[in-house]
Amino acid sequence: MQTFLLYVVTAVAEILGCYLPWRWLAWLWVVDEVRPTLWDAAGVALTLAGMAVIAFQPRLHA
Repeated sequence: MQTFLLYVVTAVAEILGCYLPWRWLAWLWVVDEVRPTLWDAAGVALTLAGMAVIAFQPRLHA
């Protein structure tokens, strides 16, 4: 049961980690009426690049 819960928590963290940067930029722009800065966009790009490294890593065939 502990392994399953750890799996679920990890999956949720990965999903939120990929989803929240886009949501943050949209929230700044639409709700707060603050145009995102270059640093905001760089943070989103860095987060998505980190996700891409994990998601698109080469698969090792054993």
